[in-house]
Amino acid sequence: MKSQQIIDYIAHSRECTAADITGKRRHQHLADGRSVAQYVLREALGWTWHRIADTFHCDHSSGIANWKKVRRTDELMAEAQIVIAQINVN
Repeated sequence: MKSQQIIDYIAHSRECTAADITGKRRHQHLADGRSVAQYVLREALGWTWHRIADTFHCDHSSGIANWKKVRRTDELMAEAQIVIAQINVN
């Protein structure tokens, strides 16, 4: 599964668009999806913080904060693990 497929998968599961996930809108379900996407790209694909920042049009520290948010939130971590499992299957 490639990076765009990961973003599309998360967007579909959250009933929004990939542009919503990579954009700046701050609705909670979008922000949480964005956090999960950034976590998965970092953990599963080994993306750098700067590459994440470029893709999501944010500062690298936002990516780090979102990564930490997923680590401390059981619900988001469970979602991230599902996405990572999908990557490993494909």
